[in-house]
Amino acid sequence: TKIGAAYSDGTFTAKTYPALSYDQRRKRDFPNIGDVIDAIFKKEAGDSTEFDNLATQRQTVKNAHPKP
Repeated sequence: TKIGAAYSDGTFTAKTYPALSYDQRRKRDFPNIGDVIDAIFKKEAGDSTEFDNLATQRQTVKNAHPKP
């Protein structure tokens, strides 16, 4: 069983969590700001690999969670 489960009459019941909002889902899935800044500095130094990967990841998140 997982932490937070309830136990009653010999049965464990998993804890339920509220569904994430549109904003929360997008925030969770977008790359964090540290990774973005790192990629920008590396692109400035001539290596755009990470930046290109982040741009692809960003578009994937936008496609998965379109604006309402």
